[in-house]
Amino acid sequence: MIVLENLTIRPGSRKTKKRIGRGIGSTLGKTAGKGNKGQRARAGNGKRGYIGFEGGQMPLQRRLPKRGFTSMNQDFWQVVNIYDLMEVLKKAPELKTIDVHALHKMGIVRYQTSPVKLLGTFFGKIPTGIKIQVQQVSQKAKKILEENKCQIELIPLPKA
Repeated sequence: MIVLENLTIRPGSRKTKKRIGRGIGSTLGKTAGKGNKGQRARAGNGKRGYIGFEGGQMPLQRRLPKRGFTSMNQDFWQVVNIYDLMEVLKKAPELKTIDVHALHKMGIVRYQTSPVKLLGTFFGKIPTGIKIQVQQVSQKAKKILEENKCQIELIPLPKA
């Protein structure tokens, strides 16, 4: 029977720590197992760990010319086609209002906070009497939805 006070650590399960720089006889004295000179013998030699390190050669990301500019204030629009709305209505036929939250819940758009633009790519039939709330609608999508007596409500963009 195993008793708590009789438990011992199994031999070989714990490894003793390397005692570096403790004399020549320890085999890890003097140079502490790092050899003589060179980049890896120095303190703070963690150069191999980071991405893009090329052994002292000028890294590729620094050799290539820098071009262009990415604006931090650009608008990010999520594009939804009319056939995506049909997918939402197949999953939830009881929906009468399709808005950003419904599209996000069904996995059509990724973000609830980014504006949505509705485009006119579709095939099949559109059920009549649906209310759609988005920030922008293309001319083609507007024409298709008005032909099918769907109500379009344009939500104003949030002020930045």
